[in-house]
Amino acid sequence: MESKKIHRREFIAGSIGAGAMALGLGVRPSHLQAQAYGPEPIGFPLPQPQVLLDVDAVRQTAYDRYFEGGCMFGAAASLIEAFRSACRSDDAGGGYSDWDLIPTAMFKYGSGGVAGWGTICGILNGAAAVLAMADYGSLIGQVIGWYTLQSFPLDNCEGFTAASGFEALADIDVPAHTVSDSPLCHISISKFCEAAGITLKDSSPEGMNYKQDRCSKICADTAALAARLINGELDSESVYATPASYASCLSCHGDIKDQVGKMNCLGCHSTSDVILVGSGHGSDVKPPKSRKKR
Repeated sequence: MESKKIHRREFIAGSIGAGAMALGLGVRPSHLQAQAYGPEPIGFPLPQPQVLLDVDAVRQTAYDRYFEGGCMFGAAASLIEAFRSACRSDDAGGGYSDWDLIPTAMFKYGSGGVAGWGTICGILNGAAAVLAMADYGSLIGQVIGWYTLQSFPLDNCEGFTAASGFEALADIDVPAHTVSDSPLCHISISKFCEAAGITLKDSSPEGMNYKQDRCSKICADTAALAARLINGELDSESVYATPASYASCLSCHGDIKDQVGKMNCLGCHSTSDVILVGSGHGSDVKPPKSRKKR
C-alpha cells in the first residue's frame, strides 16, 4: 500500500470535515453561509440604544475578568457584559442585542501594552474600544486623561475576591501609590515598581502579586469611570483638563507642529531635550541641517 504524507493543515481540515459529516452536518461554503443571512450583512449599527449601566457590577466584573484574560479583556468585557445585561432588562425591551454578537476574547491581545510591548495600557485600550462601539468616542480622551492623573491603585476594591480566588489587598498593604502621568503601560508599571522597590514577580505575604493587585484595581476603577460617563453621571469636561505643568509645552509643541500627543512631556523630556526653533527655550541650539537633494 502506497503511503502518502499529509500536511498538518490538510489533516485538520479533513478531520473537521469528516467529523461534521459523521454528525450529519454539511460543511457549507462561506458564500452560501453569507447568502443564508440575506442581502444585508450582519453589522453593529450606531448609535446603539442608550441604556444605563450598573457601575458597581462593571467594577466587580472588570476585576474578575482581569484575572481571566488580562487588562484589556477585563475592561472591555466588563462594559460589554454590562450593555448586554442592560439591554435584556424589561425597560430596554428584553432579549438579545447587538452586544451579544461581540466575542470578548478578541480583546485579550492588549495585555501588557499590546502583546507585552508596553505601549498603551490595555485597560485604556479596552475601555476605548467599547466607548467607540457604543458611539461615545468623544469620551475616550477624558478617560485617558483621568487615568494619567490618578494615584493608583485607588481604594475602591477592598474586599473584592475574583471568581478565580484572587483577593484584593487592603489599601494599607499596598506597597506604593503612583501617578503615571502617561497612558503607557511601560511608564505606569515602571514608576510603580521603582516607588515600591519591587519586581514584577514580587508578592505579598498572602501570595497576592503586587503588580496584578494594582492592575486589577486600575482595571476595575477605569471601567467603572467609563460606565459613569456613559450614564451621564459625570460632566466629561470636569473629569480631565490638561495640567498647567505642561500645558505651556503643548502650546508650542502641540497641534500640527512637531509632535503628536497630549501626555505629560516631562515624563520623558526636559526643556532642553526637544527643541522647536523660536519656542523660547534652547534657542541657542541650532536646528539640524536639511539634507541636500541629489
